[in-house]
Amino acid sequence: MQFETRDIQSAIGWYLAHSIAGASTRYGKGTEITLEIVNDVTSNSDNISNTINILVSVFKPEKDDIDENTAAANLARAIASDTGTVHIPDAARGRVDLYASTNGLLDLGNSFDAFNQVHEACTVAALPTMTPVRKGQKIATIKIIPFTVHKDIIEQLQSLPPAITVHPFTPFKAAMIDTHISASPKTRRVTENRLQSFEGTLHKHVTCTHTQEEIASNIEAYSRDPDIDCILIAGRAAIADRRDDIPAALISAGGTVEYLGMPVDPGNLLMLGHLGKKLVIGLPGCARSPAPNGADILLARFAAKLKTTGADIQKMGRGGLLNGALTYYADFSAKSQDTNADNNTAAIILAAGQSSRAQGRNKLLGKIGSETVIRKTTDLYKAIVTSTPIIVLGHDADHIIQTVGNNGIRTIHNPDHTSGMASSIRAGIQAIPDTAELVFIALGDMPFVHKETIQQLITAAQDNPDDGIFIPTLGKKRGNPVLWRRPILSLFENLAGDTGGRQIIHANEHLVREVPVHDPAILIDLDTPERLDEYGIE
Repeated sequence: MQFETRDIQSAIGWYLAHSIAGASTRYGKGTEITLEIVNDVTSNSDNISNTINILVSVFKPEKDDIDENTAAANLARAIASDTGTVHIPDAARGRVDLYASTNGLLDLGNSFDAFNQVHEACTVAALPTMTPVRKGQKIATIKIIPFTVHKDIIEQLQSLPPAITVHPFTPFKAAMIDTHISASPKTRRVTENRLQSFEGTLHKHVTCTHTQEEIASNIEAYSRDPDIDCILIAGRAAIADRRDDIPAALISAGGTVEYLGMPVDPGNLLMLGHLGKKLVIGLPGCARSPAPNGADILLARFAAKLKTTGADIQKMGRGGLLNGALTYYADFSAKSQDTNADNNTAAIILAAGQSSRAQGRNKLLGKIGSETVIRKTTDLYKAIVTSTPIIVLGHDADHIIQTVGNNGIRTIHNPDHTSGMASSIRAGIQAIPDTAELVFIALGDMPFVHKETIQQLITAAQDNPDDGIFIPTLGKKRGNPVLWRRPILSLFENLAGDTGGRQIIHANEHLVREVPVHDPAILIDLDTPERLDEYGIE
């Protein structure tokens, strides 16, 4: 390809390398220059300067050059497998994006880097190998840098083995053995959701004591079940040694321990084993949380029908630090469950009070710009929690309904709202859906709380399954909202009057997890006219 800077008068038959404005229109790069274009450009006063000539960067293909779109399309067909799991749309401006045609596990073959090593003119960027992907998700992009590429380069690329494929997830059935003293329904739900992410189902579930004999008996029973494809073991105690109860039970049942431990965190204390043709996974303790861990990696590979060996696990350390990094498993799991955060979150927004300290002003109807206080508060939770937020109404209910509308919220009336906050909390608890496990009890007059604060509380609950009350803190001060695990909400049944959750918190400090946040809004109180004026609420 020839590439020059020329006087536009002498560039007829060449192609623009950069766009340029004419008097009537703008001509994009790649446009062949004609006499009409020259006249239009030279008559544009913006292009006239002290110099006589208008200089343009131009190019002209030579013999055996291939244009950028044809080159990109050829490269896409060369690098993508022909299994039908990768969709290749038409090229445009030298680029082709590749998309998954199925739910599965992205696999970049050994030849992937070679495609980028043939020539700098041709580039391929992709998601990391072994990333779980969904049908229709972009998995790679191809870009041809110059406007043309010599055919020899394309032929060299076409000689390489394909390097991008998606291994489809195949439905499978799992059995779970839980040896926790009081097996939590949450562990089962989390496991069901985790399996569903990879098109698996929890077909059977059993609890037993944490002894080698009991575990071995259940492993052996499930190994004979033709409907079971893999066995998951959630132990009361972590696996610390091959001679520990869970590995010993697998061996006692006639199985083998392929590998104990993995260079993935969370998920270090995981066991990979087999009994006959069935996969056996000793789950790490963190698998009781929906947060990504090493078990997700093994289950994704299993669903994609990829055998996992100890040697495979040894290579998982690169990218194995899942917390605090871009985690494709977290993003994939969230999409698979169609949630914004955790698939069991709800919010009760208390909006029944009379604003008695505000001296005649209904603080919830006060305006922040064009929106009311209660509307801004409601919109915050609508954007994050996965169940429809519940607003408990009482005083001035009709006006509040008018400002918040009916889209994406549920309003309930507390006829006993004058008795105090406790009755409104109980009314809200009665209305939360059965699927909700994490519940915010929020005050309607806290519109300034950051979205990140809400998400931090949810993340803390995911990462700390043994805690039940999650309170945001700024310095040493506790604020609102508070996130509660559903079982603890039963303690509100005995509260009366204007008592919120403080009494329950004081009596159950052992269940409290303080969550430090950088959000002064968790401490803002809008109860008085002075405070409303201070924050510009009209």
